[in-house]
Amino acid sequence: MKYLLAVGIVVLTLGMVACGNTPTGPEEELVGTWRFEDTDFIRVFSDSFEAYLIAQGASRSQARAIVDSTFVGAEDLNERLRGTLRLNADKTWEDDRGGAGTWRVDGNEIVTIDEDGTVERTRYFLDGDDLTLIFTKTLFLELLRQDENFDAEVYTLYNQVLQEDDVFRLFFKRR
Repeated sequence: MKYLLAVGIVVLTLGMVACGNTPTGPEEELVGTWRFEDTDFIRVFSDSFEAYLIAQGASRSQARAIVDSTFVGAEDLNERLRGTLRLNADKTWEDDRGGAGTWRVDGNEIVTIDEDGTVERTRYFLDGDDLTLIFTKTLFLELLRQDENFDAEVYTLYNQVLQEDDVFRLFFKRR
């Protein structure tokens, strides 16, 4: 899971919508293969980036033009994130990019521990065959710091632009 999520974060190096539902779902309902479908990261980041530019003195139209030109070609993000995540009944997980480890549920979070011991706590919402992973700004920045291709300038940009209450979601469908 770490690799699948980290790839998405690294891809977004050019530059989050609260989930109103209560994350829930028994552990046994999470067991299965989940295919990545979509994310709202670009929309959330774009909104925050526009607000940031306006706060720096840009007009709304100038900010919108900058945001629009910054995200040209970002539509292929979903294709770059395409992949599957398998949560197994024996509490192991693996993805199709070589990531693996163990998992458990703790309240409204899926807790994963990858093979190098890195622990990630990700809020989730389960609705039948739809799984939503919910990332806060804090978790997002933590994942950036853990990435082997860490870039301090990119980290600083995200930290300045994203608002404290920003969250973004990754949407998965059961296969």
